[in-house]
Amino acid sequence: MLQPTLIDLEAFFTANNSIFRRTLNGLVQLETRISDHDVPLLITADAGQLVSALLNLILNAREASKEGSSIRVSVRREAGKVAIVIRDYGLGMSPEEVKHAVEPFYTTKGLAEGSGLGLAMVDGFMNQSGGELRVDSRPGVGAAVSLLFQLAASEALPDCHIVGRAVAGAGQTILLVEDDVQIRDVVEMALENAGYKVSLTANGDEALAKIKSASHVDFLISDLMMPWRLSGEQLIAAVRTLKPTPPVPLMTGYAAHVPGQHPILIKPFKLKDLLSTVARLLKESDIQSAQA
Repeated sequence: MLQPTLIDLEAFFTANNSIFRRTLNGLVQLETRISDHDVPLLITADAGQLVSALLNLILNAREASKEGSSIRVSVRREAGKVAIVIRDYGLGMSPEEVKHAVEPFYTTKGLAEGSGLGLAMVDGFMNQSGGELRVDSRPGVGAAVSLLFQLAASEALPDCHIVGRAVAGAGQTILLVEDDVQIRDVVEMALENAGYKVSLTANGDEALAKIKSASHVDFLISDLMMPWRLSGEQLIAAVRTLKPTPPVPLMTGYAAHVPGQHPILIKPFKLKDLLSTVARLLKESDIQSAQA
């Protein structure tokens, strides 16, 4: 199920460019060009799914590119529509490969290198969004993948805000405790992109040691069930014997073991829910401190 929202693409890319660049690991450069700065380029789409689609296409472009080359993302008006174009200068595809590119399970990669579902999923997202996916490529020249959306008016969704930057932080330091590397990386990127400083640990014992060492921490987010000695709940109890702390959101994939006295984020959760939870708890903590 998609949750379409009115998206200002210039604000959208300003908010998410750091995530897109980090997927390239510095091996390939990312260049973003947005035309018509004086006129908002608005589309109606699910913002989270749009991020996923672009990450998919940028990763594909990276894999087709040589180290040290570049990928260009362009946003422009095109025949009454808005086009987001991801352009690489890598291997390219033959006309026959382009013809089958969006078919499920079709891939030009070797065994265990790709499922062949990436472009098919992006194509499905575009169809659901009333848009179109277009692939242009030639061998040795590279490829350009275009996402074509209908240009939306600012009044298209009067009950929805225009999506730009997520709920912003003010440089607060957040200690993130999570043993799953992939989840930790994604949550770290989301928090840093929203304006927070992030300190990482893989378990409760490491987190408690860091707090005891007088490291400055404004906020704590922890997994509920972790290896080593301390669980998320035990970590919170130990921290509160050392210093006052705002409510600590716990992340868990085990709904049957959810403690009722803590804010809970059930995995998989949406990053916007994570950010809104952090912002709300920090605000409530500030209000309580001012009243004390």
